[in-house]
Amino acid sequence: MLHLRRPRHPLARAGVAVLAVAMIGVASLFALALAGVVAIVLLGRSLLLRGQRPVQAAQATPTPSDPRVIEGEYVVLKRHSERRLPSA
Repeated sequence: MLHLRRPRHPLARAGVAVLAVAMIGVASLFALALAGVVAIVLLGRSLLLRGQRPVQAAQATPTPSDPRVIEGEYVVLKRHSERRLPSA
């Protein structure tokens, strides 16, 4: 196993610290550049694939068979008697 000792000279310690910060900065810039390239590739791919998809016409709202029926979305709620109250 490689074991490195910290330098005893104060300028050498400062140099090692500056080198470590520089290496972290280079790694961060590399990661940002890689993320940018991936984003550009994915954006270009989605733009290319969008051009190949057929455009769907807007669908007209279907007329209900019974004019008294109102179409819409709904949520089924439990009955009040089925709800459990938290025990005290």
